Amino acid sequence: MSVNSAAIETVSKDTTSTTVHYFERMYTQWWMWLLGASLGVGAGALFFMGVVEWWRIAPMVVFPLVVWGALWWIGRVPIRVSSQNGAATLFVDDANVPLRHIGEVDILRDTARRDAMSVSLHPLAFVIQRPWISSAVRIHITDAEDPTPYWIISTRQPEKLRDTLTNRSAPSA
Repeated sequence: MSVNSAAIETVSKDTTSTTVHYFERMYTQWWMWLLGASLGVGAGALFFMGVVEWWRIAPMVVFPLVVWGALWWIGRVPIRVSSQNGAATLFVDDANVPLRHIGEVDILRDTARRDAMSVSLHPLAFVIQRPWISSAVRIHITDAEDPTPYWIISTRQPEKLRDTLTNRSAPSA
């Protein structure tokens, strides 16, 4: 589980230049990989039944690989704030919003996060939530043409993400 949110890199493509101000990937915890391997081997062992034949042993190899593939898939979601040609944008997985359309950013922990994800959740809110990450941010969207009132995003470094999003000295607005 490594979070490379401190890295600021510049990538040049043709005449455009992209600067990454914040980056984080929502990796799964190490113990989830061990649990996944145990469950996969256990499920595969149900097919084994003490008879040594390739088609009875194969599930003990295939099932953990399938579980690990699922764990990789749910932990692959990146959060990135980058600017290109003077316009900064927040990217979460495939969704993005320019920083000029971001209003207040709230840090959600414990009870506030639980309430925000249950009784207080707006039906049009954009949510990327991972249960193994204990903190989140609520990002209010100020774009009048966007029906989404806010985004709720799980993050391991909510203060750093909030500071990056609210830093108006960056080439964002």
